[in-house]
Amino acid sequence: MNQNKSTFESENLVVDYFELKFDVLPEHIKQKIVQSFFKLGFNSFDVDRKYRDPVQDSIQTNPKNQYQIQFVVNISSYWNGVCVSFPGQSGAFFYQLSKEKKIDWNLFDSANINRFDLNYLRPIHPSQERQVADFFKQSEQTIHSKGINAHINSTKKELSLKIASKRSNRCAKIYDVRRKGQFLKFEMEIRR
Repeated sequence: MNQNKSTFESENLVVDYFELKFDVLPEHIKQKIVQSFFKLGFNSFDVDRKYRDPVQDSIQTNPKNQYQIQFVVNISSYWNGVCVSFPGQSGAFFYQLSKEKKIDWNLFDSANINRFDLNYLRPIHPSQERQVADFFKQSEQTIHSKGINAHINSTKKELSLKIASKRSNRCAKIYDVRRKGQFLKFEMEIRR
């Protein structure tokens, strides 16, 4: 039997966000996580989403550290836990460290994976720039015909197509990166 040798890297897929969910995160475990990831190059922050604009406070930082770990609270009114998030390039680096077995998973014994995002950048050839809007419209129609929600968002800053089903913990988004007609970004968000 032939095994599939595909990897995220071989398919040009990038981990863009990784999040773990704790119903209860004791302060001593939080401090161990902060210290462990600080040594791996992560600055740590408390993030409170109680208000429209989240409030972020530094826990431990070093200008040399390139990545960040966030301890997010007040995510919803019906859940009082803490999410430990690795956004953007920090998620990609977390995934790389995990593959290299450099993550102490014992620190996350009582956590569950809550969110995992992947993306793929597809270059747009200059001759295809005008076809992007048509692609979005046709895709929206095709997706609607299958009974799945899809919505095009067109602003000065963004042209995107969001695809989501109310019955699913997955959503996808396709967008013209910075609306410059150079790349289409395909993003898949998987939630628990």
